[in-house]
Amino acid sequence: MNSKFLLTPKKIREAREKQGLTRADIAKELGFTPGNTTSIWMWEKGEREVPPKHHQKLLNILGLENEVPEAKRFLDIQSSEFKRDDDFSKNENISDRYETIGSGDNSVYLYYYPNYKENAKLKGEENWKCKIGRTEDTDPNIRINQQITGMPEQVIIGLVILTNEPVKLEGAIHRLLKHFDRHISDAPGAEWFLTSPDEIRELYNLLIEE
Repeated sequence: MNSKFLLTPKKIREAREKQGLTRADIAKELGFTPGNTTSIWMWEKGEREVPPKHHQKLLNILGLENEVPEAKRFLDIQSSEFKRDDDFSKNENISDRYETIGSGDNSVYLYYYPNYKENAKLKGEENWKCKIGRTEDTDPNIRINQQITGMPEQVIIGLVILTNEPVKLEGAIHRLLKHFDRHISDAPGAEWFLTSPDEIRELYNLLIEE
């Protein structure tokens, strides 16, 4: 289980307060310059992501180290809902236009607006607002174009996962992201999350692990 899923802004703030620690206490434990709490503040506000080199130590400081196996148990529950598709049925309409993984006649897709990614990169963040939906017996490109009609900016389709069980796969990914506090509640729709194509590919691979 990648520990970054546990270090969400809300989780960091709540765990710090539960432990009775100040931001200065956290900074000191991490070896930061005395009084320099800017990074901690930005992690809690979601302005910056916690660098991987600080993941394990911060988990220990916040008392979250025991949540790693608990999160893995949750992941195992989700993965039991479906298995990798055995019968590969390649969809010629989508395979050459954007990255696809998996196999099947239907799909779960991820798309985003370019400025969301650009803004995240400017802040040094790895995740940005992405929509994760599904389509059955329809080219994802057609489905997505139906959703964004009238929008001024073209979207980027970041990933398409082919599957014969789109409802179960989409539901498992949504629940995992909500479990890790990645759901964007004030977005125009219920399927927007703070994530990235790379992260969803990683979650998918975890779900289909034998």
